[in-house]
Amino acid sequence: MRPKHAIAWTNAVPEFPLRFRPILSPEVGQKLYVTVLSSRIVGVLTHFVHSRVRPCVGLEAGCEGCLAKRAKRWKGYLAVWWRLEAREAIAEITAQGGLDNKALLSASGPDLRGWQLTMWRRGRKVNGPSLAEFAPPPVGGPEVPPSFDVARQLCHIWGLDESLVDDLALPSEQ
Repeated sequence: MRPKHAIAWTNAVPEFPLRFRPILSPEVGQKLYVTVLSSRIVGVLTHFVHSRVRPCVGLEAGCEGCLAKRAKRWKGYLAVWWRLEAREAIAEITAQGGLDNKALLSASGPDLRGWQLTMWRRGRKVNGPSLAEFAPPPVGGPEVPPSFDVARQLCHIWGLDESLVDDLALPSEQ
């Protein structure tokens, strides 16, 4: 693993476009309406470190969150089409939103591609639980844009080596 502030030089062309896709998490009093592009959710344990969410890479790998004894929190991520902005984004679902939809989000659940997702935050705290409600795809609805590799995009956003994704054995979304 490269040092935190090292430049990640490469002589290889990336396998996916490096365009920016924002991570969507509802603010207090806000509802977000998106269309799911992913077939399945990608979940990861995270820490809140240096005023942002970071994935837990394990104490052995020098995880800043583990070293600082920060609590681990599960987050789930889906490639989505953000209808309000007419662009691709990544929906972030908290553990509560995941538990409320456990059967739907499990490996044996349905293919989520085309499902409609509404997200909102319960209560008045900015870090309160983010809730999620899924609705099946509308019959005869519009064509859904292609998905993208959520895990690779998150590694890019978090400044992690994208080869870490290969170790996860996640199903490809491309």
